Amino acid sequence: MDLNFQNIISLLTVFQAFLFAIYLISINPERRISNYLIAGYLIIFGLDSGASYVMYFVYSDFPILGMIISMTLYLGAPLLFLYIKSSIYNDFKLRKVDSLHLLPFVIMNLLLIPYYYLVHFNRELAPQNAEIIFEEIIMPVNYVAIHVQLTSYLIASYVLLHRYNKLYFENFSNSESYKYKYLMQLIIIIFILDIISLVKNVLMFNMRGIIYEYTLGIVNLMALIMVCWIVIKALQSPELYKGINSKLRSVSEILKENKKHKTGEETIVDESSNKVISKIKTHMEEDAPYKDASLSLDELARQVKISSKELSVLINHIMGLHFFDFVNEYRINHAKQILSDKDQSDLTVLEILYEVGFNSKSSFNTEFKKRTGLTPTVYRKTNLLSSS
Repeated sequence: MDLNFQNIISLLTVFQAFLFAIYLISINPERRISNYLIAGYLIIFGLDSGASYVMYFVYSDFPILGMIISMTLYLGAPLLFLYIKSSIYNDFKLRKVDSLHLLPFVIMNLLLIPYYYLVHFNRELAPQNAEIIFEEIIMPVNYVAIHVQLTSYLIASYVLLHRYNKLYFENFSNSESYKYKYLMQLIIIIFILDIISLVKNVLMFNMRGIIYEYTLGIVNLMALIMVCWIVIKALQSPELYKGINSKLRSVSEILKENKKHKTGEETIVDESSNKVISKIKTHMEEDAPYKDASLSLDELARQVKISSKELSVLINHIMGLHFFDFVNEYRINHAKQILSDKDQSDLTVLEILYEVGFNSKSSFNTEFKKRTGLTPTVYRKTNLLSSS
């Protein structure tokens, strides 16, 4: 086997994918399920990236084993989807129904029994023209099915992440979205890689030599870059930030449930909303719970002694604000007071942002500029000069 550029890139991809998979399995017992899922995906991705090695070292002597290894690609997309699900839901558990994700893998292997496995196990047991059916029907269907499956799971992952992002902003005051951005970037990169792989496979079946080789090279290089990117991201942010409970409902879902079941909660909110909102605002101003960087809607609901569903409807629906916008408004107003106070001019911007409840300089600067049009430093200089 020649060690050309493409084979070297493939070998590096396989090595990194396997090495990082082993690393993930061996660390962080609290996120064991997530680590196993992404490690499984990386192993399958590595096997696919090293297909030329599997073809050379395995298929030649053990064709049945080689095909089973190739068919594990049907497990990659479900593992990726379950990894995303386990990352965003802190109560995630594998259930019996999740075994349905194995169906494409099982079905394709069942189709291969008469037209491939029997051919290489005992040719006399295989049907006539098995090789022709395998080459002209089974394999093209296999490639199409893999791309359809991956695209479907990527769409499902996008929908899942979109819902997660909405729920997070409705229920948590920390506006950092590292996990959302990382996972969304991951599925976009895999989608682009899938499109290029689809072009490569179409060219393969049409025997377009040089163009196919170039496309294969791009796929291999992108695969290596993607694995490197996953490793770097994971090492930079090993615990990107906390997930949400899978039973959490968005305010639109709460309103639909109330309307459907005609609960009394909606009536209570209508009759006493102004009074309760006033109570919440007084609590925010006098007790300053927003100083807690991890303040959640559930925690604030406990403090003001109302249900989290009612508080969600009040803030996210009646007031028309996301929870993190509602809380950050108090944080920014408090920061503006400190920045305008000559007696507190010795405080650094970093000290101020921690004092008012932020835990990241980038998120503080982003929120401050969004609400004032100025950076904290410029705002301080402007206000201190105008008051002197």
